[in-house]
Amino acid sequence: NTSRRALFQERYAGAFDAADLVVVAPVNRPEKTPEGDRFSSSRLAADLRARGKEARFLPDTDAILSFLLREARPGDVVVAMSNGPMDGLCPRLLQGLRERGKG
Repeated sequence: NTSRRALFQERYAGAFDAADLVVVAPVNRPEKTPEGDRFSSSRLAADLRARGKEARFLPDTDAILSFLLREARPGDVVVAMSNGPMDGLCPRLLQGLRERGKG
């Protein structure tokens, strides 16, 4: 539940210093947290860009999947961090990469 709250809003940006690119999704079920206390995914992406990182806020899992399938290259490492299944992002990404590799 702390990932839905703004508790670590400031600290998250520094946690991605080693990343080349960060894709941020909306918080799952934000209504479970009072509006003034909610974590902002779009703000995290902006904070990362302010630190010189390439960062994108994408509106949903389908947009993230499409982006990753378009942008991922051999040798890239993709790390998915979530407190839920993200609409099956990981298995869908693996399947999409396999299919892309056959073409």
